[in-house]
Amino acid sequence: MDFSEETLPSSSSSSTTTTTTTILNQPQLQKRSVHLVHTDTTELQEITEDECSPFFVDLASLRKHSQDHLRETGLLPPLASTTTTIATDGRSSCNQQHETNDHDLDVCLLKEKHYAYLSRVFLPSEQPLGSNLVSLDASRPWMMYWTLHGCDLLLTNEETKDDNEMKTGNNADTCNSIANSLLLSKVGDDAMCAIVSTLEACWQIIPRISLPHHLKLTEEELSLLQKAPSASDNTDDKTYYIGGGFGGGPGQLAHVATSYAAVLTLCIVATSDGPKSSQMAWETLEQLRKPMYAWLLSLQQSHGGFRMHHDGEIDVRGTWAYDQCYISTIKSLPTKSYVCALHHFILQLPILSFAWPNCLIF
Repeated sequence: MDFSEETLPSSSSSSTTTTTTTILNQPQLQKRSVHLVHTDTTELQEITEDECSPFFVDLASLRKHSQDHLRETGLLPPLASTTTTIATDGRSSCNQQHETNDHDLDVCLLKEKHYAYLSRVFLPSEQPLGSNLVSLDASRPWMMYWTLHGCDLLLTNEETKDDNEMKTGNNADTCNSIANSLLLSKVGDDAMCAIVSTLEACWQIIPRISLPHHLKLTEEELSLLQKAPSASDNTDDKTYYIGGGFGGGPGQLAHVATSYAAVLTLCIVATSDGPKSSQMAWETLEQLRKPMYAWLLSLQQSHGGFRMHHDGEIDVRGTWAYDQCYISTIKSLPTKSYVCALHHFILQLPILSFAWPNCLIF
């Protein structure tokens, strides 16, 4: 179901004037997904939509007691009320009436409850994690990114949502600064430092790493690689470099997906204006630039695709822009040597409902 905003003809006038509305409260405008190619994945999508469709109801059709319950939980805004005084026979009585408007059924986001749930990951002393999360031991960078990024979005100041203010660069910078300050004040500098320390424990340094023969690097790219010291037992003519990536936990194998999550988490902390944590995150990002670049290059195959880790699987996840190019873009590293090969690899992919939408980021 598509709940995006659409520009629809105004119902109040027969002219060509348009008004921006939402189809969330207009079930008659909600349409099912249309698939160009039917696969097992699209069938599962349709089954999921069928199972979820009973929960997408027209709130205006609910009975009053159901709407009142949603207002008590905070999911709907409280009704505005007016009090009038009526004088009869020398006595006055108050009559309270509720005013209705177009926003009475707007669903509210329970920010504080969402934050309390998310903060369990980086503030466990307030509400320890349950034992059911032990299965995510190999996903610690992901847990940090999911929760911290969620809090970063939740704590954005309401005043920054004005579209007119966001049109200029200065106002956009101001909005980002406000959001960063809110995140820091809510999470705390000490917790931010603990997040960086956790990610540093997930970092795996690879002392000696060789690059594939098919890579033709430019002088600029070679200058960003740090050569490894020569080993006494080295019997080949290969050039080795120092590499590294983030694993899912301390002592675990470096993996492309967890490296993506770790880098973005460090970026959030680095821009949070924390007295200690921000500097700590920037230093960590700077130290891992060259080793991670060498490691990413070592994962590319001759057909352009990437392994998720050394001797790991080759699939579309390792080729997504967010896994490869985005990490390099954030870290200001050149990607010319393998972006062209990535394009070639993507064009050879079969048309799968899972693969292609994520590759269109290019």
